[in-house]
Amino acid sequence: MQYKYRWRLVKVVIMLMCMSVAYLYWRAGGFIELTGTMLIPLRADEKEKGSISLIQLENGSKAGKYLEDTRYDEFSWPYKTDGYLICTAKNIEKGYYAVLKINRDEMEELVTSNKKIYCPLLSNNGEELIFTSEEDQKRSKFYLYKYNLKEKVLQKIYDEPVVGMSAPILFPDGTILLTAAKDVTTYENYSFIKSGSIRILRENGNAEELLEGTFPVWLEKGRSFFYFDDREKKIILYDISDATKKVIAKDIYISDLLTVSPNKKYLVFDEKVNINGKDRTSLLRVMTIDGWAKRDIKQYGKYGYFPRGYGVNWGNLL
Repeated sequence: MQYKYRWRLVKVVIMLMCMSVAYLYWRAGGFIELTGTMLIPLRADEKEKGSISLIQLENGSKAGKYLEDTRYDEFSWPYKTDGYLICTAKNIEKGYYAVLKINRDEMEELVTSNKKIYCPLLSNNGEELIFTSEEDQKRSKFYLYKYNLKEKVLQKIYDEPVVGMSAPILFPDGTILLTAAKDVTTYENYSFIKSGSIRILRENGNAEELLEGTFPVWLEKGRSFFYFDDREKKIILYDISDATKKVIAKDIYISDLLTVSPNKKYLVFDEKVNINGKDRTSLLRVMTIDGWAKRDIKQYGKYGYFPRGYGVNWGNLL
């Protein structure tokens, strides 16, 4: 009888151990079944020209180059819209920066500037290009601009500095949700932003603050969006209709924009992590939108492809 109870206890312990291993495997993204690719600006070493590459979601391997042009370098901020690829790049020969619109073998420069252009976004009607740009080459301040593609007119549309790498997003009616710079400190002409303020930009140029944070991205356009709380180091889902917040992930440090998958099941982002307690690098991570499981897709820094441009987006998700 005593042997019988001992054997039952052993089976219970084994079952609990198996459940624990399965739980850890699940939280580490082991049950996330991804097929498809990510669009990522990167290069393998300092000598290689920049390009936008395809990274396999299954294993993080490089599937090839989606875009490469010897006239340009520093490709960044790729995203697809209406069959086109939109991104930024630097013209090597002339030294200016441009927003490119690519359709198969056709490439068009939508706007050019002697200053870096960040986070380009076509308006809902396709007639305007919205982006952030540096005030000067020292990245002391960033501002939000609108460029009329037909009239070729550039306009600063918000007087206060913004977080340059936090992309503006659009409501269905074209209203802009921007990220203003908050708690800015300056050292030797360089500005350091401690936090951002996510605001709705009205037609009169005034902006109404919704909350503190950066990197807003729609889950349901006009209704709810994810953002990064840079003070508390959390990813949060915000519902506009009732102003409710749901914490999705804690103890996380994001240095690049959040992106939602086309099927609205996953978030992708660059997370800054420490290796061996000393070396800081970036991990491209995919996480379920409920925050319960995440998986590393690609490691950068001295442990992978680096340096690279800014921004990642979905190539396709099958």
